[in-house]
Amino acid sequence: LANSLFYRDNGEAVLSGQVRIEQPGRLVEADNGTLTEDREFARFDGNIRLAEPGLLVTADQAVVNVNSRAGQLQSTEFISSDINAHGRAEQIRRLPDGVTYIERGIYTTCAPGARSWSFDASDITLNPNTGIGEVTHAKLRLGDVPVVYLPYYRFPIDDRRMTGFLIPRFGNTNDGGFDLSVPIYLNIAPQVDATVTPRLINRRGAMMEGELRYLTQSLGSGEIEG
Repeated sequence: LANSLFYRDNGEAVLSGQVRIEQPGRLVEADNGTLTEDREFARFDGNIRLAEPGLLVTADQAVVNVNSRAGQLQSTEFISSDINAHGRAEQIRRLPDGVTYIERGIYTTCAPGARSWSFDASDITLNPNTGIGEVTHAKLRLGDVPVVYLPYYRFPIDDRRMTGFLIPRFGNTNDGGFDLSVPIYLNIAPQVDATVTPRLINRRGAMMEGELRYLTQSLGSGEIEG
């Protein structure tokens, strides 16, 4: 749908004004759009909104493959319920296999409007096939404050287990002052895992917390904490 449509000599279809393209599992809205002669690719400009199951993206410019999930978007913001994340980027590229590359972007799993932590990175890769995200040249921010520089870091984007840092926790108390915890998850074995958490309480000093969980056929499950 569009307010106006005309065809160029090369077979391209040019749509103008309140452009809306619907497909099974995808909706694209924009101010203007162009479809190639073979109708395989589409370019959109202005107030773009792309909606798919588990994903909502807004952008200024976009080129998408009409027959697959691949595409490239400029000056974009996104919310993904599939991986419980949202953010923004100068550019997002998504390949046909679902792997997403975010350039000069911000990524967080916090609720919109309540961002307690985020990655501010030059490159972010989200791979739903492996369940792993990767960031390079990133700053870990707590609120709006950068706390650590990460040249490279891997993190899970779904419920598959992997060793690595979990979401930091921080706050402030009257008697302890600033309180920062950085949990480290250890995937020891299919039936055993552990979490080690260095913690800094500003007015009391540093401490270490630990939790070991196990599961056996004969003795059931249990936890050891300290």
